[in-house]
Amino acid sequence: MMRFKIIVMLLLSIFTCLWVEDIYATSSGQPILDVIKIKSIKESDSLPLSTIQNIVFSKSGKYIAVCGNSNTDVLLYDSTFTLLQTFTFNGDYIDTAVSLATPNDITYGYITGLRKDLINSEGETIPIEYQKKNLQNKFSNAAFIEDSILLLNSTLHYLEYDSLRKRINYIPAVATYNLQKKNLYFIRYENYANPFNDTNKQKFFCKAESNSFLYLPYRKQLLFSVIGNPKFIQFSSPETRLNTPSLGIFDLNGKKEHYIASIPNEFWHKQLWTHNLSSHVAINHNNEIIGSYELIPRVYNFTKNTAFDLKNITNNSRYIDSIKSFDFENVRKQNTPEHWKKLGEFQKNITSWVKRVDVTKQNTYIIIVATLPSGTSILRWQVQEYTSQGLLLRETEVKEDPGYGKVQYVSYSYNDDALIVLAVSDEKGWIATFYHWRN
Repeated sequence: MMRFKIIVMLLLSIFTCLWVEDIYATSSGQPILDVIKIKSIKESDSLPLSTIQNIVFSKSGKYIAVCGNSNTDVLLYDSTFTLLQTFTFNGDYIDTAVSLATPNDITYGYITGLRKDLINSEGETIPIEYQKKNLQNKFSNAAFIEDSILLLNSTLHYLEYDSLRKRINYIPAVATYNLQKKNLYFIRYENYANPFNDTNKQKFFCKAESNSFLYLPYRKQLLFSVIGNPKFIQFSSPETRLNTPSLGIFDLNGKKEHYIASIPNEFWHKQLWTHNLSSHVAINHNNEIIGSYELIPRVYNFTKNTAFDLKNITNNSRYIDSIKSFDFENVRKQNTPEHWKKLGEFQKNITSWVKRVDVTKQNTYIIIVATLPSGTSILRWQVQEYTSQGLLLRETEVKEDPGYGKVQYVSYSYNDDALIVLAVSDEKGWIATFYHWRN
C-alpha cells in the first residue's frame, strides 16, 4: 500500500512539472494563462529593436506593426513576424517637413532651410549623425485601414534660422503607406485651436501628438492626442479649462473636425500640461471611444463622458502633487545636476502606468498596467479584465519566464483573443508569446 502511495505521489509530481511547463503559472489564487503559440520577432540588421512601445494588428491579423526604439521607428511584419519593411530616419524627410510647413509653423522672423543648407561655419555639410540626433523624423505610432493601408503617426523636424541663430522646429504629419503598391507619402495635420479665448485674449494652439493614434473605421477619421502650450494655462478662464482638448478628431486629409475629450482635472496645471499626458484609446462594439491616461488609474468612455476607476492599482497622486510644485523653468535656467536629481527623486513617486486599454471579442476591456513596487527597479505587469460598467472580472500578474528573457511589453491581439508577452534575451532575441485565459 505504501509503495502504491509513493508511486502515485511520484506520478503527480512529474505531471505537475510537465503541466507548469505548458502554462504560464501565476501567483496563488490568480487565473492561469495557457500558451497558445510562440513567435520569434525577426529584427533588421540595420535597425535592431532596443525597446517596444506598441504593437498594432491589421483587421485580419495579416499585418503587424511594431513601434519601438523610444518612439522613433516602426517595423512592419506579416502574421508570422517575418519582417517586411522598416520606417526610420531618412534625411529626405527634412525637405518633406519644409514643404509641408505653413507660415504659422515657422518662428516669426526665421526662414526654413533645406537639407542642402545644413552646413557648418566652414561650409561643410552637417554630419548625418547630427541630423539623426537633432533633426530626426519620428514614427511613433501606427494604425491600419483594413489590410491595405498602414498609417504612421509622424513628427518631422526641420531647421529654421535668421541672421544670427538656428533652431529646430517640427510639424505633425501622418505617413500613408500602401501595403500593396509599397509607396509612402505624408499628409500635414492642422493645428488644433481651442475655440475659447483665455483672459489674455490669446488662443490655445494644440498640435496633434503621438500619444494616442487610432483609425475610426465607422467614421473614416483619425483620433489624435492634442497637446497645447502650457504657458497659457495659468491665465485661462474656467470656460477655457473645461474646453481645452486632449483628444481630437481629424479627417484623412489632415483637416481638424472636433475634439472629444478635455484635459482631466488631475492634469490641469502648467507643470503637468505636457508631461505624462500619454493615453491609449480603443473602440468598443458600440463604436464608442474608450481609453485612459497613463498616470491616472481610470478608464474613460469618451463618447458617453463616463468613467470608472481601476481596482487594486495604486494611484500617482503623490507624484502629481509633487511635480506641481517643481520649478521646471528654474531647472532649465540653472541646468545643474542637483536640480535634475531632484526631478528624478520626484519621478520615483510614480508607481503605475496604464499602458493599454483593449476591447475583446466579448466586448469586455483588457487593461494592462505596468507597476513599480516601492524599493524595486523592476516593472511588474498587471492584466485586468473589466465589463464596460467597471466590474472587475479577473486579474493576474505576468511573470517573467527565464527561458524567454526580460518582459518588455504586454499587449493584446483581437484576432487571436490573446494576451501577448514580448520578452527579449541575448540568446533568443525578441520573443512574442500568446496566451489565453484558462476558463
